[in-house]
Amino acid sequence: MTDATFIKGPDGKYIGFIVEGHSGYAEAGYDIVCSSISTIMQATLHGLENIIGVELNKVENYREPYTMVMIKDNEANRSDVQLLLKIMYDVIESVADQYPRFASLTNV
Repeated sequence: MTDATFIKGPDGKYIGFIVEGHSGYAEAGYDIVCSSISTIMQATLHGLENIIGVELNKVENYREPYTMVMIKDNEANRSDVQLLLKIMYDVIESVADQYPRFASLTNV
């Protein structure tokens, strides 16, 4: 199962996320659940880093797979940062709703 955990600060704003695990829906290269989650995560990371220029603290391990991203405090309050993270959250929520045996979503 692929698990996505979104981390919120005391003010309720997203400050980071963790995505980990293989969904197990299908073989590598044919796994639409994994592809969907990986694509929105990579698009979000690209938008945050390369389009709007946010500094991120990232830990990635492609063998596990495991990705943890934390947004620096002063950047988390930006509306464009929150918008990108909300879009990512909504897409993963949709995938998890459609494939509950293969993807999960949690807020902490």
